[in-house]
Amino acid sequence: MPTQSISQISTTLVVPVSLPANAKERVHLTTWDVNFIAIRYMQMGHLFRLKLESPWSMDEIFDRLKRALAEVLVYYYPLAGRFVIEKVKDNDKGVFTYIDCAPRGVELVRATAKEICVDDILRPLFVPHFVRNLFPLDRAVNLDGHTVPLVGIKVTELADGIFIGCSHNHVVGDGISFTNFLNSFAEVSRGVNPITQPPVHERWFSDDSPPPIVLPFSKMEDLLVRRKPPVPKVAIFHFTSESIAKLKEKANKDTGNNKTISSFQALSGLVWRCITRARGFPETDLVTCHLTFDNRARLQPPCSPNYYGNNLTAIVSYATVGEILTNDLGWIGELLKKKVVAQTDGPIRESVVQWLNNRDKLMMAHSSMFDDHNIFFVGSPKFDLYGCDFGWGKAVAIRSGKSNNLDGIIMAYPGYEGEGSVDLEISLLPVTMSKLLLDDEFMTVISPTSVKQRQSTIFQSKL
Repeated sequence: MPTQSISQISTTLVVPVSLPANAKERVHLTTWDVNFIAIRYMQMGHLFRLKLESPWSMDEIFDRLKRALAEVLVYYYPLAGRFVIEKVKDNDKGVFTYIDCAPRGVELVRATAKEICVDDILRPLFVPHFVRNLFPLDRAVNLDGHTVPLVGIKVTELADGIFIGCSHNHVVGDGISFTNFLNSFAEVSRGVNPITQPPVHERWFSDDSPPPIVLPFSKMEDLLVRRKPPVPKVAIFHFTSESIAKLKEKANKDTGNNKTISSFQALSGLVWRCITRARGFPETDLVTCHLTFDNRARLQPPCSPNYYGNNLTAIVSYATVGEILTNDLGWIGELLKKKVVAQTDGPIRESVVQWLNNRDKLMMAHSSMFDDHNIFFVGSPKFDLYGCDFGWGKAVAIRSGKSNNLDGIIMAYPGYEGEGSVDLEISLLPVTMSKLLLDDEFMTVISPTSVKQRQSTIFQSKL
């Protein structure tokens, strides 16, 4: 599908219709927030199929969304602000940033792509390249939030549907925050106001990390690693609730002592092993699996589930290639589980102290840590993504944009049918992806629909 088939109609900046009485002038950023400053915006898109008898024209739909965005920003007013970067007085190597909440606007783009059908996005195993162009701010790095909007929304009219692509600065909030914002936006579009889950803008700071969080650099740009990573293949794999239940049962049976490995730990372990096998590294090489976990309920006292900001920890499990390939699924599940259960209040607070003591090295590492010996699970099957109804029904699919398409990134979404099903959007180098599609252990777990797509893909590649 040619990218020029997507035509931009308009771009506008939307500000809140008003500011709440308790609106802050600035929002200070935590260690978890600033840790994301050198990477790209998060991107998430909802694909909707519109019925032929839809009572609304595209003009009416877009105007409705524009009004709803202005109304929901009353609750999410910091998103209409911008970062301010300041130097620490009398310190050549000390900068900090915060959100200036003076409303400058969220970007709202209207586009049309009437040559593209819903099924052009929904059906292929590989995510079509043009999907990347359905998102705004697609080249933005989080640091750019001092000059560009912190959030952008692109509404694209398709031949038989709508794609709503949203780009969200990761310094401002994590995946839970992002999902809550989208669901609140959808609520207001449906006429639900006040919203059911208003955000909490009080950021969490430990006694060891009072604001502002100073970064030991002469200027923020020192953090950026400008590079052009290879373009991966991006595929959508569907796992039914039945197949995941069997995977969990097998992993727990492998342990031999009835230890409870969760469904997602079992699935993560399988994917880690199959990708490791597909990459074909020597048995002595060290490989890692990164899982992100919400800290809100793990802290004592716990934070509100509506906490807006980053409140997560990335936990890293290490093993050699040989260990991953020769041990059973239970062993890998246990390896992942040990890291997960250790994330309690004490270790979370200690990790903040460690970050503060090593912030220069850790931030530089974070900006360039994506390599072919790592995999990163981001997103979550627990996010209520299909609850995001703007007034014309449930989305038929979720897709992410170019910012998430790096080798080894695995986006986890709930499956369309719910009930514990999972979709994984996996980005891998083309040669690795080809080997993954031939991996019997992996292919016996994915849904029959994914198998048919895989067979079709292999057949077409031979023509």
